[in-house]
Parts: sequence; C-alpha cells; structure tokens
Amino acid sequence: MKDATMNKILNALEKLLQHHNINNISVLSICKECGIVPQTFYNHFHDKYDLIAWSFKKDVLMSLKNFPKDYSVQSIKALLDSLKSRKSFYKKVYIDDDQHYVDNYTHRLNVQLAERIVRLYSWNHKMNINEQLIIQYHMYGIMRVFKLWLFGCMDITTDQLAKFQYKETPKFLIDALNEHVFNNSDFDDIF
Repeated sequence: MKDATMNKILNALEKLLQHHNINNISVLSICKECGIVPQTFYNHFHDKYDLIAWSFKKDVLMSLKNFPKDYSVQSIKALLDSLKSRKSFYKKVYIDDDQHYVDNYTHRLNVQLAERIVRLYSWNHKMNINEQLIIQYHMYGIMRVFKLWLFGCMDITTDQLAKFQYKETPKFLIDALNEHVFNNSDFDDIF
C-alpha cells in the first residue's frame, strides 16, 4: 500500500510537469492532483525534492535488479539506457533554479550507496579519508557528466559514456561492485 501511494504521488508530479515548471509545482498542487491530503504526502516525503530523489532511487534500483553480475561497460550502458528512458522526467526536474537540491539528493544517494558497497566488500572496514574523497570526487564527476549527457550538451553516445565511466571508476570501487549483488536493502537508510 505504501508503494502504491508513493507511486500515485509520483504520477501526480509527472502529470503536473507536463504543463508546469518544477518551480511552479507545490506540494499542495501535487496533493490536489492525486486526491490526497498534505499529511499523506508528508508521511512519505519531506518535500518535492525528496519525492524526486525517491523516484531516482526507484529507477536506479529497478535498473540494478537487472544489472549483470559484473561491473562492466555493458552493465553501465544498461543502467544508462534505463535512466535514459526517463530522460523527459529528469530534464524537467533538473531545470529547476534550485536544482542544487536535486543534485544534493542524487549525489548523496550515489556516494552513500558506493560507500556501503565498499564497506560490505571490505568486511565492514572503516573507509579511510582517501577512499571517501575518491568516491565523493568520482560520484560528483559522474553525475555532472550524466547531466551534460542528459541535456545533450555533450556529443557523446551511451556507449562512449559507459566506456568513459568504466575507465574512470576507481579500482577499489570496481572490485567492490563486481562482488556485490544488488537488492532493496542497499537503499535502506539512505536518506
């Protein structure tokens, strides 16, 4: 029931985005669109950015369920192709003047997920500051390039982007990703 309500709220946002800029969409307008009271919205999300982040997490998780067992150019391409299928939605939410909110949510998701996977692969050892900085730097760069690709600011194919991303992924992260099998619990407690 919880997922059904959350999907209903997301569908309302997507419908509103067909005619309105994200700046002009309020939580109240989302609630009116899907026929719920604001308290129901706030039982699931802090704000519209949290809703967008949940959508991103959901899309990534759905992609990762079909993720090949190895971290490779092919698996990155599969993930990019999946996210590309929602290109229209992401373009609409990333045009917000307050897009740093969306950036913060998606960056934090990627960093926390990568750190969790590295810790699991390394038998829960405490990550050193160098590993933490490398993950932060890598994830920030990947998300920035993803946005440029999404908006067509780079003349690059999905294959080229997947090859670049694989080549630039730190070895310790590749090793951890190759050992990891993704599941719903990967996203537990991530914002």
